[in-house]
Amino acid sequence: MPSGTVHPLGDATMINDILCVPSTHPALPGHFPGNPLVPGAVLLAMIIETTERWHEGKARVKGMPAVKFLAPMRPDKVVMLSLMPISADLLKFECQTGETLIATGNIEVAVSRP
Repeated sequence: MPSGTVHPLGDATMINDILCVPSTHPALPGHFPGNPLVPGAVLLAMIIETTERWHEGKARVKGMPAVKFLAPMRPDKVVMLSLMPISADLLKFECQTGETLIATGNIEVAVSRP
């Protein structure tokens, strides 16, 4: 399970988490033999899981209206995920390894109100 840190930003919170897909992941053998890349769907699933986990069951991801893949994600490489609130139901995400931006986009969430 990823481990992360939460950083307050005024009334909002920025979330940082570490993602890593092991070279033994079942999606890798066919994506691409001899030059494995983590499929975008696997990365997005990890971002969704992290988003919902950090909302402690009080939110679910409704959609990702904007996603850009900018560089390949390789297995066994550490990727830093940053989630930054834009509004109560919209987050921006960035995935980065070292200085390389892997992916960026927006996440719509449905937040449960007490």
